[in-house]
Amino acid sequence: MDEVAQACGVDPATLRRQLNGAFPLYMVTLFQVTRALGLQLRVEAGPSRPV
Repeated sequence: MDEVAQACGVDPATLRRQLNGAFPLYMVTLFQVTRALGLQLRVEAGPSRPV
């Protein structure tokens, strides 16, 4: 956790609180964590629904 927090430029205690729900988790933090872990997030359109 400490290495991920360091790679994100976030204090380890703050990152823990964000991930356990004590602090709000911002999208930028989510992107930084996925990048630090070598992961990618992908968003796809779901099946179309009638309007």
